[in-house]
Amino acid sequence: MRNILIILLLILSLNAKDRFEVKEQIVIDSFSGLMWQKATGMKNITWSRAIRYCKKIEIGGYADWKAPSIDELMSLIDKNGFKISINTKYFPDTIESFYWTSSIDKNDKSRAWLVFFDSGFGDHSYKDRKGHIRCVRSSKK
Repeated sequence: MRNILIILLLILSLNAKDRFEVKEQIVIDSFSGLMWQKATGMKNITWSRAIRYCKKIEIGGYADWKAPSIDELMSLIDKNGFKISINTKYFPDTIESFYWTSSIDKNDKSRAWLVFFDSGFGDHSYKDRKGHIRCVRSSKK
């Protein structure tokens, strides 16, 4: 299953120019059907604050934002030679550090999954650690 995800991510990243569309503060991903917050939301916050932040924001007239799952956030990984492992043309202020996801570690509820945009890898860590958040919503709502 992991190999299929990696192949899918490679295919998606090869077509970035056809994949993303920027509309002011939102990046629309035509492949996944997701809308992303263009800018990094909050910086240096715990997991619980990141979850609350996404639930409360309104961007582009939409108020149904959420913290992304690990799969949703990993779908933004771009391995096309950028120093940072996300396409900075569409996400220009991405910090070379980790971003929280809504996915909780099934073996340890005090940990949640995160994605490192300096390396392109996912991992889990304690929820009281300080990271960043980029919120997401479905474009089909």
